[in-house]
Amino acid sequence: MIGAFAKRLFGSANDRVIKSLQKTVDAVNALEPEVERLSDAELGMHRVLDGRREIYEQRFAQWSADDLERLARELARYNATWAD
Repeated sequence: MIGAFAKRLFGSANDRVIKSLQKTVDAVNALEPEVERLSDAELGMHRVLDGRREIYEQRFAQWSADDLERLARELARYNATWAD
């Protein structure tokens, strides 16, 4: 009875984990339109950086680790949709 009340009040352990990850999920989802506009060549980072390394180094230097992680996750998720 106490466990059921606590679960209703605080949510299950899984609910709390999902809630803690929701901000990251929302941030990654917000990048989707930007990533969808990129061509296949632009999605391949080695191709993107060729000839433009300095531009991207300056741009990435301004980003936080969280921003880079969200971009990497979004690129991976986007590329996974084309893996079929």
